[in-house]
Amino acid sequence: MSANREPGPRSSWWPRILGAGLLVACLALRLQVAGRANLEDDAFITFRYAANLAEGGGFAYNHGERVLGTTSPLLTLLLAVLALLGVDVPSAGLALSVLGSVVCCVLIFAIVTRLTGSLVGAVGGAALFALSSLQARVAASGMDTALMQALMLGSFALLIAGRNTAAGLLGGFTALTRPEGVIWLALALPFACGDRRLRWGALSAALLPPLAWLAFATWHFGSPVPQSVTAKLGHAGWAAPNAADVTVELLKALGPSRLAVTALLLALGLAFWRERRLLLPIGFAGGFLLGYGLTRPVMYFWYPGPLDGAFCLVGAWLLGDALSAASRPGNRTRTALRGAYALTIAAAFAATLLARTGNHYSLLTRPRPPEQHLRLARWLNQHTSHTDTILVGDVGYVGYYNRDRRVLDFYGLVWRGVRFEVAPAMLQDGAWLSDLTASAAPTVIACENAAAPSRPPPGYSYIAAPEMAHFRIMRKAKASPH
Repeated sequence: MSANREPGPRSSWWPRILGAGLLVACLALRLQVAGRANLEDDAFITFRYAANLAEGGGFAYNHGERVLGTTSPLLTLLLAVLALLGVDVPSAGLALSVLGSVVCCVLIFAIVTRLTGSLVGAVGGAALFALSSLQARVAASGMDTALMQALMLGSFALLIAGRNTAAGLLGGFTALTRPEGVIWLALALPFACGDRRLRWGALSAALLPPLAWLAFATWHFGSPVPQSVTAKLGHAGWAAPNAADVTVELLKALGPSRLAVTALLLALGLAFWRERRLLLPIGFAGGFLLGYGLTRPVMYFWYPGPLDGAFCLVGAWLLGDALSAASRPGNRTRTALRGAYALTIAAAFAATLLARTGNHYSLLTRPRPPEQHLRLARWLNQHTSHTDTILVGDVGYVGYYNRDRRVLDFYGLVWRGVRFEVAPAMLQDGAWLSDLTASAAPTVIACENAAAPSRPPPGYSYIAAPEMAHFRIMRKAKASPH
């Protein structure tokens, strides 16, 4: 939409050298953090879908049950293809997450270099992303967040390069990576297709992937809305009490909240004046905050990832634009004002960068956290049979490492079970568990100690499992021969 001339760098080899250096540095940081962290339990829900698909079990969590419990069909399909090639699914999930994060760092550098011509701004933006403790944790989680950010930034890079059809295609795939990707696609369509004449190629490329998935998911699952999303929204009553709390929680991940809000508002004004294509990431940030504020889901650390990626891009553009403006010729008064503006932006940027790196040292030095749920998964694999139904709270590890068993969760993420108005762990009695057992008819139930009732539900009894110190295990009583 913008007719601004692309500044571009003065030399062609400096950006390449710096880009390669950033890639290596970011990759080294991500691998160090990944070596000291565990893949998130939630990631293994998608891993089980991918493994079942690769093994011929269809797009299902439990064989024969058409329930969509993953929010990332694109990641599921990618992992299934890699599994068919013999790659271990959790290893592939971690590799894609780390690779996606590294690609984001390089894309921010390339975009800011092209838009502003400022290598300092481009390096600063890449550093803002690479040194973020949030992004390091996201890369080590195995979740779909890093892949979504890479697709967002990739589509934006193609858009400013004038490759609208390719930009639209990546925008369409973004919508299949996480639900928030729909916001990006909706905002990207006018930029990819709204030039002087409608670009049918870009429109078709953008809409084909989500429409194809919409048709398949409606036919196969009965609804394109993931069951996990429906279940989490059903628990909103015990999540954040209002939209303001959600917004504050999300903004905390970006660094100093006031600086983040100021940067987004300042960029919004400058985007209308200088570079309207920046309205895409700025609009995405606004839509992201609005969507989370209205739905008030239970918050997890990886949720702010895409918002943070947009913020890194916008903040780097602000820095690069300010430095470029300060270097342009003008009268003394204008030069002084531009210099003061550039110093102010640079100081705020440096403060944000320092605040965001506060937890990075601990990520690089802390020992690997305990794998309580992974130990539970292995214990259940040894002490149950393939005919058993297992009911647990966190379903990821248990489900993936017991794929020949029917595995259900307390919250209805991967099956259509009982709904709760409040969190089960908040209830003082065991009534919620009795309702669940009546609906799920599990053979074995594993509760964390804090959620376990003092008495098991009717027909079940606690069994001795001293090696499972963090869980209480219940088994269904065998039917009487009479």
